[in-house]
Amino acid sequence: MNYKSRNKPSNPFTKNTGYFTNLKNPNKYIGTDKTIIYRSKMEYKFCVICDTDKRILEWASEPFYILYWHPFKKRKSRYYIDYYCKILQKDGSIKTIIVEVKPSTLTPQKLKKPSKYASKKTVKNYNSKLQQIIVNTAKYKAAKAYCATRGAEYIFITESFFNSFR
Repeated sequence: MNYKSRNKPSNPFTKNTGYFTNLKNPNKYIGTDKTIIYRSKMEYKFCVICDTDKRILEWASEPFYILYWHPFKKRKSRYYIDYYCKILQKDGSIKTIIVEVKPSTLTPQKLKKPSKYASKKTVKNYNSKLQQIIVNTAKYKAAKAYCATRGAEYIFITESFFNSFR
């Protein structure tokens, strides 16, 4: 059983997760598993960009994993990358990128420590996000090292990418 069949969208009946089925350029999608899963609205938007933007030559959704050290489980874990893309640069060269799509609230710069008068729920949410950021940082370091050995670039996409993309 492969990764995507075990890790289906959390709720396929919402607009936030599901299967991306309306490929306009199916020849650009190079994933071995033709099931394209998006796990957020941002991932859906990124699928649309990958499928329709002429600069993106080929792409795949969750095509492989990178091993990383999980800081809380204290063991190696698998990090399935969100997207793999080959992009045509302005100078005519081709660039390989590995993409992680996350909300900016899960980046270290956006997390604000709650005040000492914060509710238990606020503190619990803060601690949960902090743990996610620590795990994401471990994944980021492993992905950067992976890309450095293969001549690729690792990028982290947040809402600001979609606001500036034209």
